[in-house]
Amino acid sequence: MTPYAAPSAEVRDPEPDSSQTAVLVGAAVGNGVSYAALFLMSLVFLWVLRAQGVAPQELYVRAYQSTGYLLFAHAVAFLCCAPGGYWSARLGPARPYLNAALAGSIVSALALSANLMPYDLPIPLWSRIASVVIPLPAFLLGARWQRRGA
Repeated sequence: MTPYAAPSAEVRDPEPDSSQTAVLVGAAVGNGVSYAALFLMSLVFLWVLRAQGVAPQELYVRAYQSTGYLLFAHAVAFLCCAPGGYWSARLGPARPYLNAALAGSIVSALALSANLMPYDLPIPLWSRIASVVIPLPAFLLGARWQRRGA
């Protein structure tokens, strides 16, 4: 296979010992997709609140105390983390579920660290816990999705 092959050329499977790469790429994909989607979603929601007359200094608190918005955001985050598990399993076929679990653990650790701010966050405790717990099952679902298609 030539390095100048067309994008439609067959992709060779990675080496089975590429677990570290599989975990890191999976974590980057899951975190990146969910960050991009949630950033855009929150931007739209903040502008909707602003259009409804919420004062700029109250936007953050009002947005992150909205139970409906938070439930929707966590559902979107779950769906957005699944591609990370898919790519963890795809790039590390020798241990697909372990790679996905490790990648999900990295994303969970990042979510946990976001909750360790030295000031009070207006986000309810249940939402903070969900942000730490959700990545692991989402990544495992992504790995299952990849294994079923393989």
